Amino acid sequence: MVITMRVSPDGRVFHARIKEGRMTSPIVQKCILDELRTIQFAPPAGGYAEVDVPVRFATSHEQDDPKAKK
Repeated sequence: MVITMRVSPDGRVFHARIKEGRMTSPIVQKCILDELRTIQFAPPAGGYAEVDVPVRFATSHEQDDPKAKK
């Protein structure tokens, strides 16, 4: 999935949304987006910026198994 965040001139994320992909649980989606909105970036040179972040979620089994990380 790809998450898009809009960054204000002071480096705060003021908008975040899932741009590509799907999050089946609206509760998990809201939790992730709320957490991302707390990120502070260096102030963008052009005033406002849009940042696309690719994200991959893995099950706990995949995290523990090095062969599962392909």
